Amino acid sequence: MIKVPQIWRAQVALAGALLLLTMGAACGDEVTPEVTPAPCGGLCPVDKCILNVCAQDGEPEPEPEAEPELEAEPEPEAEPEPEAEPEPEAEPEPEAEPDPPVCMDDAIGINNDSCLDVLGSPEDIEIGEQERIQGAICVGDEDHFGLSLVEGQVLSVSLASQSDDIAFELLGINCGEAILSSDDNRGLTFEVPETGTYALRVFASPDGDAGDYELRVDIGDAPPGCLADEINDQIIEPNDDKNAATAIAPSRGEEVRADDMTLCPDDEDWFSIQIDDAGDTLRVDIEQNANDAGLRIELRDTDGVAVLASDERSGASRTVEAVADAAGTYFIRVSAAGNIPLTGIAYDLEVGLFEPVACQPDGFEPNNNTASLISRGTHQGTFCPADDVDLYRFALQQGERLNITVTYDHQGINPIGGVLYGPGGFNDMRDFLVREGNTNNDRLSTVELLIDQAGEWMLELSNGPEGLEYSVNLQIERPQVEMCGVVDVNEPNESCGGAAPLPPFEDVPGHWCGAASDEDFFRIAVRQGQTITVTAEFFHFQGNLDVLLFGPDGTTVIDLGFGTSDNETVTGSDLPAGDYCLRVFGNSALTANGYTLNLNVR
Repeated sequence: MIKVPQIWRAQVALAGALLLLTMGAACGDEVTPEVTPAPCGGLCPVDKCILNVCAQDGEPEPEPEAEPELEAEPEPEAEPEPEAEPEPEAEPEPEAEPDPPVCMDDAIGINNDSCLDVLGSPEDIEIGEQERIQGAICVGDEDHFGLSLVEGQVLSVSLASQSDDIAFELLGINCGEAILSSDDNRGLTFEVPETGTYALRVFASPDGDAGDYELRVDIGDAPPGCLADEINDQIIEPNDDKNAATAIAPSRGEEVRADDMTLCPDDEDWFSIQIDDAGDTLRVDIEQNANDAGLRIELRDTDGVAVLASDERSGASRTVEAVADAAGTYFIRVSAAGNIPLTGIAYDLEVGLFEPVACQPDGFEPNNNTASLISRGTHQGTFCPADDVDLYRFALQQGERLNITVTYDHQGINPIGGVLYGPGGFNDMRDFLVREGNTNNDRLSTVELLIDQAGEWMLELSNGPEGLEYSVNLQIERPQVEMCGVVDVNEPNESCGGAAPLPPFEDVPGHWCGAASDEDFFRIAVRQGQTITVTAEFFHFQGNLDVLLFGPDGTTVIDLGFGTSDNETVTGSDLPAGDYCLRVFGNSALTANGYTLNLNVR
């Protein structure tokens, strides 16, 4: 037999009871709800009636049915929150202006618009290999490239671009000021003075065209260092001051050479020489490549401070000399007069010591009180002794133009004195000499003087150091005078007193008209013991000419040229000093002929 669990049997009995109750109501049976029926119909003991089902003995009592949980009271509905007021709509932001166009084709143009952008990332360039850097420049754009350079290296940079408006420059260490800019060849070479990070700046002119470019960069090794000086295989460096000067000891009257010397950057070369006799002359010759920067050479006194003579002119060979006022040790200093390259500047020295030599008076002496006659041209003179005064005289005609130039070495010498006097002598000062710029020439302050009074004028030179040599150039422009339809530059020259000067070794043209009023006279200044020869060249078929040479008195005949063929010559030998007079003339008043005079002096 199939046993049904007690709980199921109880539930079935309960369901049947409910069904009977319902059926009774449906059939009209009155149901009194207030009367509670006996448990299990009254037929079952109360303690056996479980859920209105009577449990039999021996059957397990059914577990009491769990009381149903009370339904939780529904929570009161939350009051609806008041609707939030709508926030006001934000005003629309204005649209941002578009960024200016970027130079898109410059792949390296990012973060190098400022020099500071590239200091930490310099270009990696191998020594001896060319690096090519390509880029593009837009309007208003700049490109920077860092370069790590070592002192002494040589940097070469060139720029290639189809745009002529793109250029570049080299900035100093840590974005310092521009050191060099690209030249007309669009390239530069730079010798690195200090180790550090430099920068190349590429840019376009403000109103120029942009475009592509290529930088070509080469870095070369540092050149070899500056050589240390040696004499007789002995290194003489350092000799950078008088206390470390290298001794040079020429004997009196000889010269000693110090060849293959080198002046290095930040270097000086000092040499010393012992002079035992006051009045001796110290002379130093320096030779160097004319293309190198000039070196400064100084002769210094025994204290090593006072400069007795110096020269810093450029040139392959120069000489400085000084006279020792007293016995002692004198110094020679060679230093830089300009920029010295890392490899230095090579030079040779020749040092000589010479005993005093009395200066040799010039051929115009004595002319301290009585002026020597000179003519047009250049004349050499010397101040000897130190208090020498040199006077020169020359004849001038009214209307002539005079220009005087006195030339001498101005290095270390105060300008000499030069005064021009008119026919009135020392009380008739007309002009004076002044230096012409930075040259070795002294000229009249008026440059050119128009002669307003005929007669003998005089030039005085003084205050020159003993032994100073100089030259006097006398330029005289005569007014053009036409005689017989021919211009004769020597006119008027109608007498010995009004004779035109005849300079030596110069062809002087003239013309004799044959008229009774025409005479041609020339003045010749003769120094003591000189021999003079004058030749008059002409073609006698056009008119025969003769020549007479007179002494200083103007009447004594020294020589006569009186032939019938071409040319005439007169000579005076071992003559006393003075002004001699030459006359050119024809035998007939009908003669008219041109000629050329040449004066030879020995």
